[in-house]
Amino acid sequence: MQFSEDERKFRWVSLVTILVVVLLFEISFNNFSLPFRAITDYYDRSNFFHIGGWILTGQVPYVDSVIEFPQITVYFFGLLNWMSEVLLPASWPVGVGFMVLWYLWMGIFLWVSAGQLWHLLPNGRKNLAWLMLMPAAVYFSMNRFDIIPVMISLLAMVAIKRKHILQASVLLAVGVFTKWYLVFFIPPVLVYEWRTTRKLPWLPVLAMSLTGVMVLLPTYITGGWDALIQPYTGHLHRLVEPGTRLWLVSRAMGSREPGWISPGALANIFTLMSISGFMISWFLKIDTLRKIGLAALVSMIFFLLFTRVFSPQWWLWLLPFLVITARNSTDLILVGIYDLM
Repeated sequence: MQFSEDERKFRWVSLVTILVVVLLFEISFNNFSLPFRAITDYYDRSNFFHIGGWILTGQVPYVDSVIEFPQITVYFFGLLNWMSEVLLPASWPVGVGFMVLWYLWMGIFLWVSAGQLWHLLPNGRKNLAWLMLMPAAVYFSMNRFDIIPVMISLLAMVAIKRKHILQASVLLAVGVFTKWYLVFFIPPVLVYEWRTTRKLPWLPVLAMSLTGVMVLLPTYITGGWDALIQPYTGHLHRLVEPGTRLWLVSRAMGSREPGWISPGALANIFTLMSISGFMISWFLKIDTLRKIGLAALVSMIFFLLFTRVFSPQWWLWLLPFLVITARNSTDLILVGIYDLM
């Protein structure tokens, strides 16, 4: 059975669906008394709220406190704190307002992401954009901030489809400073530009560089080099999380440290393996939009396989590009099964 592919209908039905989802999350502050975090998960969002408090207390990010997130993310956390203080009723605690606004904004970002995926999919497959509203995708979109870089990556892909390479370059640079994994899109995009125009992609590189400088300059001015690299140096020294492949190999090789273990020489090898997709992308024949998505997808999978930590919300990074690059219904069924797991 072939379902209608009406963009206007998709836009409005998906908007209503997501508004219902947002309302459900707004009223599930106690998870409807369930003994586990079935709908709402305050742990990470409480951290985001406290990080964003800099805008109300006058603290300087990366100077007055140690922050592991990049600049755009920290500014967004601060914006939600400010909006809660200024726009919502004075009787509301700022933290409550932050949580209310969080769900609303994440719903908007999820809606935009689904819409961009619709534009990227070919005729006859556009309704696959509804897969962005599968249970795990919705849960992590509402309870984490990873839907923001996902949205940015899809906006960049649509810009490339429309031949707006400089717009895509700026978006990717902003995305890298939202969550750094978007760096995996840079080699495929630059290789694509070179393959399709037969010109060195110096303008996209310049656009990315200038955008990066504009994002980083305030941090450098207020805190110098130490503040600038703070979000990244902490991750380089993180312990190895139980259950990761590095942890399993370390245990097999004789490590007896309980729980999280200290990274050793083996961790350096795994780190190189985790970025191998990024390195390989420079040498691929990437001359279509689908190949950009596929190269970035493979790079992300390499990272997830060999990183020393794991976060389940990283599923969101992969989902839209698994949908874009899926060859047949079997691929899509596997995507659906994994989401439900």
